[in-house]
Amino acid sequence: MGVHKNKYIEEWTGRREITEQAFTVNSSNIISIVMSVVVFPVVVFFATKAELRQKGGRRYNYVFDN
Repeated sequence: MGVHKNKYIEEWTGRREITEQAFTVNSSNIISIVMSVVVFPVVVFFATKAELRQKGGRRYNYVFDN
């Protein structure tokens, strides 16, 4: 067929298979994990709740103000 392997794709595939072995924990990783797992969802929740409070009207009062 004339298909040739691309060495860059093969290297990427190999690294992808051993990601958990190559992962190291340092301060920048911890900050990224905390930001994406804790801070971002909390910010989205409060922003959504504030928008619903402004524009939700009767439905917001029925759900959240019981």
